[in-house]
Amino acid sequence: MMSMLAVRASLTLYFFLLTIGPLMSQEGGYFLSHHRPVGDFDEVSFDILQDKNGVMYVANRTGVITFDGKHWNFLKSPAAIFSLSIDSLGNIYTAGRNGFGKLQRDDFFNLKYVTLSDSSLRGTDIFSTLRVKSKLYGINEEQLFEYDLETRKLQRLSPKRGGYLTDIFVLNGKVCVLNTVSGILSLNGDTLVSAELEGLKGVFASSVASFSEKSLYVIEKEDGTLWLWENGKLGLIPLKPEDDLFLRQSRIQQIEWVNQNLIAVSTLTGGIVFLEPATGKLFQVLDTDSGLPDNDIYFISSDVEKSLWISHKKGFTRASPSIPFRSFDGYEGIQGELLTTITHEGKLYVGTTNGLYSLETVRQYKEEAYTEVRDISVLEDDQEINDQISPEPQKKRRGLFGFLKKKSTSESKSGNQTASTPRLTTKTITERKVRRKLHSVLFKYQKFNGINASVTELYSNGGKLLVGSLSGFFEVDNDLAAQILDEPVKSFYYSKYYKTAFLGTTNGEIRVFNLEKGVNELYLFGDFSHNTSHIFEDSERRIWFCGTNKMVWVTLEGAELDETGEVAFDNPFFYETFGAAKEDKVVFINAGGKYELESNKINKIAESGKFIKGAGNEVWILEADGWKLLNAGKSDEKFDLLTVFDNPKYLSLEEDYVWLINDRSLLRTPRTSKSAISSSYDLLLRGVDTDSSNVRRSGKLVLDQDKSALKFEFVKPDYSGIMDIQYQYKLDGLTTSKWTEWSADYSTINFPFLPEGDYSLSVRSKDSFGAINSAEIINFKVVPPYWKRPWFYALEFTALGMLLVISLRIKRLGYRYRLGSRLLALLTLIIIIEFIQTIAENEFQTKSSAIFDFAIQVLMAIIILPLEGLLRKYIFKEKNVHLLDFFRIKGKSQSNEN
Repeated sequence: MMSMLAVRASLTLYFFLLTIGPLMSQEGGYFLSHHRPVGDFDEVSFDILQDKNGVMYVANRTGVITFDGKHWNFLKSPAAIFSLSIDSLGNIYTAGRNGFGKLQRDDFFNLKYVTLSDSSLRGTDIFSTLRVKSKLYGINEEQLFEYDLETRKLQRLSPKRGGYLTDIFVLNGKVCVLNTVSGILSLNGDTLVSAELEGLKGVFASSVASFSEKSLYVIEKEDGTLWLWENGKLGLIPLKPEDDLFLRQSRIQQIEWVNQNLIAVSTLTGGIVFLEPATGKLFQVLDTDSGLPDNDIYFISSDVEKSLWISHKKGFTRASPSIPFRSFDGYEGIQGELLTTITHEGKLYVGTTNGLYSLETVRQYKEEAYTEVRDISVLEDDQEINDQISPEPQKKRRGLFGFLKKKSTSESKSGNQTASTPRLTTKTITERKVRRKLHSVLFKYQKFNGINASVTELYSNGGKLLVGSLSGFFEVDNDLAAQILDEPVKSFYYSKYYKTAFLGTTNGEIRVFNLEKGVNELYLFGDFSHNTSHIFEDSERRIWFCGTNKMVWVTLEGAELDETGEVAFDNPFFYETFGAAKEDKVVFINAGGKYELESNKINKIAESGKFIKGAGNEVWILEADGWKLLNAGKSDEKFDLLTVFDNPKYLSLEEDYVWLINDRSLLRTPRTSKSAISSSYDLLLRGVDTDSSNVRRSGKLVLDQDKSALKFEFVKPDYSGIMDIQYQYKLDGLTTSKWTEWSADYSTINFPFLPEGDYSLSVRSKDSFGAINSAEIINFKVVPPYWKRPWFYALEFTALGMLLVISLRIKRLGYRYRLGSRLLALLTLIIIIEFIQTIAENEFQTKSSAIFDFAIQVLMAIIILPLEGLLRKYIFKEKNVHLLDFFRIKGKSQSNEN
């Protein structure tokens, strides 16, 4: 009986899935950003951690990789690093093949690895760590290590009953480990004891993931089931049977909390599963079919912005549930460049350069063999039933209820004429059967036959979808596309008032089809030719056809033209022009400007800025506070959230969502404000470099003028890639001090030369929403070379004074040393004059021009001339001293000697 119940349950589940299948809706994938390390890095990584500045640190097989959203750096370590942890001060600790270590920066900003463990006590192969206050804990398969960061002592602890350690975590404020023999053990002093926790006695787990902010824990038991431990109560996470089976078959590798309502489960073969622990609801599976570059996952880890980092062979992928955008371009089946999109009758349609696609629910089945055992009632002397349960397969069967069938006359005659009364008995039979089982439900784009060229416009008309394309004009009903016109359509507009579709073809024709009752073409324009780029309707029920040099409009009365008109338009560059009815006015826009119709004349009212075409033939424009419709009034909604995209190509507005095509992405976002996205990171000074070496970070920044070339590097981490971070700076200390223009290039600021003086550098960043973040002001000083500094002037002055004293001393020695004294005095005079001139030039230096500098030098010489005469008078105290006196002195000396 139990086997029959199992079969019925399987059939019930099968039909239940078939029933709910059509009701399943596509929620879209989480917003993904992909990052691949630049440089020769090993692909195998084990852990990732984020510091207080938002910089990511990756434990790699050959060292530590750092990433700030823009720059990749690598620090080689003596051996493989398996785990990272951080303290409240931002110090980062490592653990791995050679035990514990620490990352620290020296005075030159260089990141260095420092070993913490003594070689005699060093732990090995520590694969998981955590920090609690001043203690650093780690485990390998056999031991728990406790390293005291203050005393630098290492303690080893082993489970009393042996077994392997598989995980380490904090549970109810206690350090706990998972042991394959004893289950959950907690650290009590210097001993590992069984955890005395309500609901967890005797629980053997493979892993435990904690959400410390709310004291929530997800526990994976050894049988692969997932449990939620909260407030001392352990409860099974209520997964659907098919989700539970999927996780078991995919083999859980790691569990990580993304936020308090969402966990990510990394599997061996099934990618990443996102689910809600409290309800068991599975939100999505992220794998190669939905945008993940590789299913071979090394580890997962969350960051402060509640995003999940996924390490795989091709680098890192960041999945961001907190970002309200949902991606719909990751599903397979779609080809070509994305052009248009719309939801119609609850289904997503996408037009590309290759045609029209719809996102469909695809159920995948697999055949599964099973054995069915049943008890049946048979006649004891029924030979055919006995043959049925006989192991001999060559016997012919008559079916399970063959004993109820009347025997033929020939069979009766061939049998025993004397028949006894048959006796009913019960026999057990075993049958092998094959059933078709629902294996998975996924989404895939399917192409519409007949639409094989670029789709220019989509419009939902009641229960049918109107499609304009270079393959023609189509009406899509369910899964069939009926062609209405086989000429390439450049633009079309459907008027609800006239119940008519107006088409502009690529060859300049205007075709009109009434769709009220079937499809009826209205031949209204004859051979009139008009290069129509856009069609719209105003408040007076005029249908406008935007052209390159004139605008044409018509009104209808039944199936006939009622009124017509045209307005000349000055468009010398033949820009494609688009229009809209804005309240009681008609406005136009193209690359040359924004225009308004007034008194049957089109006047330019503003520059155009950025604009794009959207669904329903709407036109969107970008203003300072966000995107809005061209026909929107002052009080109408503006979509500032969309400003994070610098190059949108198409927008589709719906009741609750906005669809966006941006480059190769198809995204859906709720109609929320930009406050839905915020950055948690500050503007960070990444490094300061000179032309010779890095500048010390300790103390005040002081530079020599001859080595005053400076380079400052700033970064505001943006791992999503959508915030468009720009920078500007100003330098106080020069004659002109003002903010530069905003530019992404100013994250690096170069100063090739700076004159001596005191400076203050101010830098700030701005994101896509205009939010400004300022860095701490950097004060630094450029000092002149040593020969221009006061202490060197004082040394020179002292030396000159000593020279004067020496010259006077020599002069007192008599006439014999008269020439030497004069030469020394002359040298001293020259040095004094040069000394004064150097000081003056240093004080009044200018960079205006060489001629102006020469004029300054002449003026200084004129000023110094009187001083030079005064010095001569008091140094020499003689008049008309010539170099010929040297010979006279020499001759006189020789005669005296004779």
